[in-house]
Amino acid sequence: MKRSITARALALGLVLPVVGCSAGGGGAALVPGSQTPVASSAARLPVLHPLGGSAAFLYVANATGSSSSSSSSSGGASVNVYRIGGKQIRFARSDSGGISDPRGLGFDGNGNLYVVNGAGGSSSSSSSSSGSVVEFAAGSGNAIRTYTDGVTSPTAVAVDGRGFVYIANGAASSSSSSSSGTGSVTVYRPNHGRVARTITNGIGDPRALAFDGNGNLYVLNGSAASSSSSSGAGASVSIYGPGHTDPKSTISSGISSPTAFAVDGAGDVIVANGSNSSASSGAPGSVTVYLAGTTTPAATITNGIANPRALALDAAGDLFVSNFSGGSSSSSSSGAAGSVTVYSAGSSSPKRTITDGINNPAALVAEGNGTLFVANFAGSSSSSSSSGGTVTEYAPGSSRVRHTITNHVNDPVALGLGSF
Repeated sequence: MKRSITARALALGLVLPVVGCSAGGGGAALVPGSQTPVASSAARLPVLHPLGGSAAFLYVANATGSSSSSSSSSGGASVNVYRIGGKQIRFARSDSGGISDPRGLGFDGNGNLYVVNGAGGSSSSSSSSSGSVVEFAAGSGNAIRTYTDGVTSPTAVAVDGRGFVYIANGAASSSSSSSSGTGSVTVYRPNHGRVARTITNGIGDPRALAFDGNGNLYVLNGSAASSSSSSGAGASVSIYGPGHTDPKSTISSGISSPTAFAVDGAGDVIVANGSNSSASSGAPGSVTVYLAGTTTPAATITNGIANPRALALDAAGDLFVSNFSGGSSSSSSSGAAGSVTVYSAGSSSPKRTITDGINNPAALVAEGNGTLFVANFAGSSSSSSSSGGTVTEYAPGSSRVRHTITNHVNDPVALGLGSF
């Protein structure tokens, strides 16, 4: 039986009743961060898709055109699909129609792919840069729908069990909205591109979306919600019951400059923070764990954390954290290649740290068996390539690269796993 984050978080709650000691590093995660190209956008948010089993295909979103190994000479962005498993990783196809400035990926229950475009799709008739979300049919590169109504500076997409599509917007998206600049989440009925409802209460600079097994919606907010009386830059996770537009619960304790989060079926929440709100300024960040139904951290991880950018989980409850620049404070390395730290269920100390093939890891995704894929925005430090980036694969329990993907990879910013 799969172990849920619940079991892991319960163990962490026992082991770590208090905040851990110092770590090392700084600032951001699936969002902004340092002075690197991928970190410069406050909305590059790879969408987390934990899987219980094995996947057949890996999806890689490229911020810029294909590498020199591609037959394409265009400079456009794309989502490339690779067949994985076995002894080789094979390029399957490239989806590029309607893709521009991809920021995240999502899937529905039918295997359809959703791509978040920060600057709108080329297939859009709009000349504005408000952005869009393009839906591709499972198993093909055919775009079947483009969401532009109510979309402004989109940061994330998620689809619930009934097929309703949710899009997080970084700025007020609806002309009927009285709020300015706080953002929103627009909801679309299955197989429709028109807005069914708009969520603004409890929303402030939304950066990521997720659902639990009961259909509750979780929104990671980078700033104080519009309904908050606070004028500060408080961040939170707002939780909504199925079909509701008002939050039933809000988590804010222990959240500071959030960059990524994960939610399991039971409703346990893990948040990657670009800075540690309970520590002194300039802290390297942290990962906080919340049990379902609670709003205060059951545990805070700082050991091995340095500018966390992405999270991934496998079926055993192991947690993977990408550190975008520098190593952890315990690392002797002074370079800026970054690392991926791996934590066993119930532990606040890394059981291993992956540095082989890592250079500015912008996104992670893990199969249920623990196979890990890492998108390296600046390529592998061991690679002879000076640009383009790579995607590296690691076998379960291993810190050594098993495969390196460079074919058709250029500035990878998001990853996804799927089967069809």
